[in-house]
Amino acid sequence: MFARLRIPARLAILTIAMGVFLAAVAGLGITGMNSILASLRTVYEDRTTAVIHLAEVQDTFLRIRLQAIGYRDATDPEVQARIKREIATLDARLDESWSTYRSVELTAGEARIANELERTLAAYRDSRDRYFAALAAGDMEKAREISRTEGAQAGAALEKSITEDFALQVETARQEYEKGRDTSRTSVTLALVAAGLALLIGGGLAWGIVSSITAPLNRILGAMGRLAHGELEVEISGQDRVDEVGDIAKA
Repeated sequence: MFARLRIPARLAILTIAMGVFLAAVAGLGITGMNSILASLRTVYEDRTTAVIHLAEVQDTFLRIRLQAIGYRDATDPEVQARIKREIATLDARLDESWSTYRSVELTAGEARIANELERTLAAYRDSRDRYFAALAAGDMEKAREISRTEGAQAGAALEKSITEDFALQVETARQEYEKGRDTSRTSVTLALVAAGLALLIGGGLAWGIVSSITAPLNRILGAMGRLAHGELEVEISGQDRVDEVGDIAKA
């Protein structure tokens, strides 16, 4: 196979082959690392960030409920007006956090809970507005009734939806982490297999090239030794070769 190639050409073939094998191993490693990084990025961007915004929604909602209780107990119109302004500010903050949360990629289960949470939030705000209207009209009995029934139910449902969403976010993050871990293990296995094959094939190629040089040289050296001992009829093999070994045999 190599007899028609000169030694520099054989070494070039070996160098190129080893370079290809190393590039293949490196490519597998880079592909695996990119997959792992993608999984980690998904966990951070679509899970950790989402949980942060969801926590902001929960915190803001609780602040709004506390302000609503304070409005009920306040008797000074100026205090009531200030509380309503604070509630409006908190509402805007809640909407901003919620909008940011909805901007991340959600699974089907997360989207279902998010849609339910939006409906519950709208119901709570509606009951809260009617609660404020009853208080403003001096109808304390109606305000208490709204607070005990619709307001309490909507608030509890909203808290339940947020809790379910938290649990789902944690479970999804766990699944994505396990996916990244499996990808890492697969990448390591493939890289090891590729490295083993590269060593095996590269070693075989190197052995073949070295043997194509040393074997005929050993035969020539043996013939030269016999010539030195007076065996003049010795035939020098390899004279038909076109490489450096053939040049030596012809000389």
